[in-house]
Amino acid sequence: MLNLVRCFLISCLVSCSSTLLAAEEYPEMKWETLMPETTGVKTPLEQAMPMHYIANMNEDLLPTEIAIKLKKMQPSGSVRDDLNGKLVKIAGFTVPLQSNEEGDLTEFFLVPFVGACIHVPPPPTNQIIHVIYPEGYKLKMLSQPIWVYGKLKTQNTQSEIADAGYEISAENIEDYSGWY
Repeated sequence: MLNLVRCFLISCLVSCSSTLLAAEEYPEMKWETLMPETTGVKTPLEQAMPMHYIANMNEDLLPTEIAIKLKKMQPSGSVRDDLNGKLVKIAGFTVPLQSNEEGDLTEFFLVPFVGACIHVPPPPTNQIIHVIYPEGYKLKMLSQPIWVYGKLKTQNTQSEIADAGYEISAENIEDYSGWY
């Protein structure tokens, strides 16, 4: 019996220490870190264009045509090559691109604010991360923020709705509960 208790305690310690190591392996990254340092750089929310740009569009446009027009408003942002290959943990919101048969997201854009690329013109390319997660993430709602863990790459990805300047092959995704 004593051996069982020891095995249990050792397994708990190993589990706890591996969780702590995993947290240390993925340092938290802020969105501002993705932008090269220049004078007068705006934060991601300051870069979002006002809704009146959308209101001025023709009501007869199809959703695809609106997405194309919004994408044309997307500012280009240079990436930080020194971040290439860094392990990161970053919080953000999803813009779905692909899902599996169960409806879980396998590919999406991670963006710094709700509705980016959907309700407003996309943020600069250095504020969009293309996330690939073959395992699939069950999205509860678009407004639910998440944590993405993985290796950051400076990789340009183009889609119909926006372009991304970074990419992460996610190793883990978790719900983020302390956003608001």
